[in-house]
Amino acid sequence: MLKAYFAAHPITDVRYVPKFPPMTDRAAWEAIDPADKACLMDFADTWRKKPWPLLTAGMYASFIRTGSRRDCETPYFDRRRKLCASVLHVCLTGTDEFLPDVEDGVTLLCEETTWAISAHSGLSQEHPFPDDQRTIVDLFAAQTAMILSFAALLLEGKLHPDLYDRVRREVERRVLRPFMEYDGEWWMGFTRKDLNNWTPWIISNILMAANVWHFGGAALIERACMMLDRWLDCVPADGGCDEGAGYWNMAGGAFLDCLMALESMAGVDLWQDDKVRRMMAYPELVYLGNGWFANFADCDARPYISGERLQYAGRKTGNPALVRMGAEMWGTPAKELSDTPHLSRTLMRIFARPAKVEAAEVKPKDVWLPDLQVRLLEGSDLCGSVDGVREKRMIAAMKGGHNAESHNHNDVGSFLVMTNGDMQIVDAGNMVYTAKTFSDRRYELWNCRAAYHNVPMIGDCEQQPGREHAAKDVV
Repeated sequence: MLKAYFAAHPITDVRYVPKFPPMTDRAAWEAIDPADKACLMDFADTWRKKPWPLLTAGMYASFIRTGSRRDCETPYFDRRRKLCASVLHVCLTGTDEFLPDVEDGVTLLCEETTWAISAHSGLSQEHPFPDDQRTIVDLFAAQTAMILSFAALLLEGKLHPDLYDRVRREVERRVLRPFMEYDGEWWMGFTRKDLNNWTPWIISNILMAANVWHFGGAALIERACMMLDRWLDCVPADGGCDEGAGYWNMAGGAFLDCLMALESMAGVDLWQDDKVRRMMAYPELVYLGNGWFANFADCDARPYISGERLQYAGRKTGNPALVRMGAEMWGTPAKELSDTPHLSRTLMRIFARPAKVEAAEVKPKDVWLPDLQVRLLEGSDLCGSVDGVREKRMIAAMKGGHNAESHNHNDVGSFLVMTNGDMQIVDAGNMVYTAKTFSDRRYELWNCRAAYHNVPMIGDCEQQPGREHAAKDVV
């Protein structure tokens, strides 16, 4: 897709346009919605009261020694959350009150041995600690590069020049130069063809960091697009996400971030491409209402999905249903920092305004995604009665598919049922990730096993993992 686009529209120059105003642009920061400002000020005050978390060698080693990911990831993400809160406070107030916290946070992150979390660092019993001689560009190394880059961008002229230069050096050393010079990361598509959300998620953050530092030019954009094309080859033609709607944030939503950056930097315009439109529409298609989604695989039943990103996607692709859904799920800007801290999306959220949407006729769900083999159907012909009371709204969601999907559960033939906005037949969904989650012991976890899904059990024989275990004759 992108290769064909650039063949017809060669890059003649790269525009490095700051996405967000620096804190010195007081008019822009003082125009932020008062409710959003109050939300972020409360968020900053909460984190100001908390000390900077320790992130010890033993916390990294816990992944190998006990299987815990949280021992490392909780302090890791809390450091980034506290830094984001401090940067936003300085920008919102125009004062130096939280600047020492910014300086401490920037220095802490720059001095970490690795920006990759323990689960992604290739640790072993023989080597349980992060290695300063090995650079790993994982999801959160790229996200850290974005956070630090935007911190430097927003506070340019306020952040001490030594720290500003340190951020630039570390972002280039740990992320941008390895991205350009090394082909060994699996998500790049050189060594593996079965790509997932890692590719657009990492590349979106790399593009944003490169835009801040004017790094790489056309060569970086072309390399990023080559990898994105390899990921797009893995995305089904129906635009669905086999990792579930909650992972759209990091898959289709991250590709949305990539397209936004590519449009700004190189004039790329793919918003009316059929596959792009289907990818953007996916969350609305599998939305059941009242915050519930058809949550097959590792997807949470009520995941947080960025309302601002949904609305942006709806506007760019001309999808009013997506715009309405974005308005419904608009949420608060602090929500973007509550999972893995998306400073970029927090900024997108506070500098956007929700569209005014008019009430529209809501048609019954009738969705068929032929590649994912997911079906959603709503209608009076499905309605039965519960305790003698006839149900007014019933939606059934069903899936075929196969048992080698990304974030797979052995759930071919599983189904869900919602009536009147409440789930009646459910999927347990996700659990807290541990070392076992993405290992050869994954299917020891009860939530991944067929026995704990709404599928037939024949002779106490459970479905097994693998592409060969798949639905057939699906019509």
